[in-house]
Order: sequence, then C-alpha cells, then structure tokens
Amino acid sequence: METTILSDYSHILWFLITPSHVIGWGFLVGLAVYWHFRKSAQFIIMSSAALFLCLGFLPMGYNLVHYWETQHTKPLTLPDSIDGIIVLGGSTDKELSDAHQTYILNDSADRLSQFAALALQHPRAKFIFSGGIKSEKLENTEAYYARSFFSSIGLPMDNIIFEEQSRNTYENALLSKKLVSPAPEESWLLVTSAFHMPRSVAVFKALEWNVIPYPVDYKTGKTYRFLPLDINIPRNLKFFDIGTKEALGQLAYKITGKT
Repeated sequence: METTILSDYSHILWFLITPSHVIGWGFLVGLAVYWHFRKSAQFIIMSSAALFLCLGFLPMGYNLVHYWETQHTKPLTLPDSIDGIIVLGGSTDKELSDAHQTYILNDSADRLSQFAALALQHPRAKFIFSGGIKSEKLENTEAYYARSFFSSIGLPMDNIIFEEQSRNTYENALLSKKLVSPAPEESWLLVTSAFHMPRSVAVFKALEWNVIPYPVDYKTGKTYRFLPLDINIPRNLKFFDIGTKEALGQLAYKITGKT
C-alpha cells in the first residue's frame, strides 16, 4: 500500500515539475499576481519566456537525451549462448489500448519489435516482458496488451513470461528476478530504450543481476547538436522533459538506495 501511494505521488510530483509544465505554470502565476505584484510578476513572466526560448529553440533537450543514449552501446557480438532476454514495458499507450481493447503502440514500440526479433534469433532462451501499471482507471495491464501483440505477429508464446505487477524500473528488475532466479553465470540481454538504459542497468546491477545492455528505440543521432538546425518547439521541449526525467529518476534511485 505504501509503495503504491509513493508511486502515485511521484507521478503527481513529476507532473508539477516537468520543465515544459513549469514554463506554463510561470506564465499563469505571473498573470495571476500581475496587478498586485507587478515587478515580481514581470520577473516571473520574463523568466518563463527566456526558458521557453532556450528549451524550445535550442537543442538543449536533444543533447541531454543524446548523453543518456550514449552511456551504453549495443554489443557488436553476443555470447554464443543467450540464457534469457528481458524487455521493459513502456511501448503501449495504456489509456488508448484500454479504451479500444486492443494494443496501441507508442513511439517506443521499437522495444517490442527488437525483443521479438531477438526472441526469434535465440529460440532456446527464456523471455520476460516486464510491465504492469494497472490502476483503478485501467482495466488491463501493459503485459496484457504485449501478450496480444506478440500473439498477433506469430511469436511463439510458450517461453515468454509476463511480469505484470511492476509500476517502475526498480520493480521491473525486482519482480522479474523473483520469477526466473537467474544464476550469476547466465547471460541475459536487457532490452529497453537507449535513454532509459543507464538507470535500468544500475538497478539490475544493484540487485546483483548482471545483464548485457541491448539499447533500442534511439531518439537522437550519432552526434551532439550545437545549432538549432530545425525548429520544432514541441519536440525540443519533449526532449528536455525526457532527459530531465531520467536525470531526476537516477538521482531519486540513488538517494533511496535502489542503485
């Protein structure tokens, strides 16, 4: 119960401090207090405008995401024997999937497609899909829709274990480990988005599960950007939100002893 409450609070806190949201909060607060605290309101509005210009027009978010994506690279060669492959959830739009009662993939669908390809290449391995996030508002877990997706593309289901109780990266690793009890000498591939890999590997390592990072779902190119080559304000803001969330997630996990 306590874990659920903390998880709910973390989502609320992130909603409040998401950088793109903070810009909006700044404009709203500035306008709300303008007639009573004009100088303070002007400072808040100007600061929000400056933040909007920096994050919206400059590739700051892109570079932050690129930094996380380059912390781990896809292995050039794999061990002769792969004992297992685990993919973390985050590839389906849970609300839309529930509304239409079918899997609806989001922009991280590469996690599922790459996992399916690896499963076909290593048919003797164990396979885990880890993703729950079921609440009073959602009828089914993400694992439910992942099962439907894998079945629809003809992936053999006998060796796939679906962990559907986890709500975050730490629980992905913890609950999955309880299901398969991997031996130290086993070779397991960890499949998740490249920007999410540093935090994921740190969690698995802390739980003494030595996985081989297999990053997928890249959002950025091979190099940093120093000039705004293309102006896409929504995308630039989203990049900074993603990169900041990973940074804060890693900090929170380190403070709470999860990594």
